[in-house]
Amino acid sequence: MISKHALLVLFAFAIGVSAYSQSLYHVRYNFHKPDDSITYHAFLIRYDDGSGLLRVRYLIPATNEDVLIEMDMEEYSVPINQECRIPLP
Repeated sequence: MISKHALLVLFAFAIGVSAYSQSLYHVRYNFHKPDDSITYHAFLIRYDDGSGLLRVRYLIPATNEDVLIEMDMEEYSVPINQECRIPLP
């Protein structure tokens, strides 16, 4: 039988994990151009604090090379009627 202490720890862990929101997306797309028949697969994770991760995977038809690109994201919100000034790295 699991002790009350162990149940309390598991409950606290479950609350802590669920408190940090995130959204997951999987998208498959292409550009419908005659010279670009590549199908891209994108996986996006967006966290509640506006940061995130984007992975894009595709196959180059000419060489059959599998390409995986990973990028970190940061979301900026600009109030209406205010100029957008995103800091450059």
